[in-house]
Amino acid sequence: MTITKAAINTVIDDRCGAFLIEARRMTGDATKPSINQCIGWAVRQLGFPTAALTTVSDSDLSAVPNGKADALLDLAELRTLQSIETNLTAVTSTTGPVSDQWNDLSKRLSDIIPRKQALIMAQHGIVLDKPLDTLKRKAHMRAV
Repeated sequence: MTITKAAINTVIDDRCGAFLIEARRMTGDATKPSINQCIGWAVRQLGFPTAALTTVSDSDLSAVPNGKADALLDLAELRTLQSIETNLTAVTSTTGPVSDQWNDLSKRLSDIIPRKQALIMAQHGIVLDKPLDTLKRKAHMRAV
């Protein structure tokens, strides 16, 4: 199996397509959020370098072993959902009898994202809320 950008884009579009369409309609920008940036972030979270922060290439993806493909997809999906959420403005627009609740999408995403993070932790053992410092921490447990 070969991991390609086109294949990951297809999976992310299948998983997040409705959210992407809604977010892009709200922002008026068909390129935001950038799935390429989300894929690059996922690659880096797995510990592999990318040539650039804003784009990812098939050669960047070739470093990711097939055994990490599902983790890569889940991480790219998570980052896509997070990017959609951060691109939204909490606005309710009412014109006569028509009302658009833009903040509903943000609320739905704020429920979905923590569940996706927990799933990534459970299935792939990837902890995404670790501290930024690299100091080792020790914990001691004592029976009473």
